[in-house]
Amino acid sequence: MKYKDAMPVICNPVTGQYATLPVGRENIRCKSFLGFDPIDNQFKVLRMHNNLRKDWDNYILTLGTGNMWRKIQCPLTHYPVREGICINGFLYYLAELADELSDKKSYAIVCFDVRTEKFKFIDA
Repeated sequence: MKYKDAMPVICNPVTGQYATLPVGRENIRCKSFLGFDPIDNQFKVLRMHNNLRKDWDNYILTLGTGNMWRKIQCPLTHYPVREGICINGFLYYLAELADELSDKKSYAIVCFDVRTEKFKFIDA
């Protein structure tokens, strides 16, 4: 199997269960995170990808519901630069903020609430 033919899969090593995730379009910069909502007991995948402009689109998929990806809004255009961690229903990761008026890079810690699907930013 070639790398381009590979399917993204999420696995629970305790139960041995796995699910194949939907594949995005080819040749697009993409980043995905897995989060867990302990209140509703749901796993969600947050995916961000470049829409071939300078913008980034954000999508969410709730695992086990049979639903497709849903587009969600974010108040700031950003791109994750590090892996994230999910703690108590909040997904945290370091991101570069888009600033077309300046050549200087700026960073923030993104706090994504897995339950409400809302973004918050903490200056890094």
